[in-house]
Amino acid sequence: MSIDRPPQDPKGEDPRAPHGGPQGSRTDRAEARAEAYAPRPHHTAFISGVVGCTVTVTIFFAVGSFFDVFWLRRALTLVVVGAVGFVASYVMIRRQGRAHRKAAAREYRDIGEEERR
Repeated sequence: MSIDRPPQDPKGEDPRAPHGGPQGSRTDRAEARAEAYAPRPHHTAFISGVVGCTVTVTIFFAVGSFFDVFWLRRALTLVVVGAVGFVASYVMIRRQGRAHRKAAAREYRDIGEEERR
């Protein structure tokens, strides 16, 4: 299995880079630097919420079966637990995305200040 590598110019520049520079555009460099300490979420907040809901309800069923509780009779409890799992996962991914956007903006500003020196 081969790894796709970007084509390289003899000078070491990446021809796919928007400005032809060895590191790409300022935005690309800011994103890469921000990714090191504030990674971008890998999926949407909604999908994360659905997964969080599913996981919490599954854990709830597992604990309930251990204690011999039939949770389908307590539908409101399942809905509340599922909603809590959904909201917790949703909020977590939204915060992670916001942290990444703030970090990228901060890095963009820092790169601009470095270029001015």
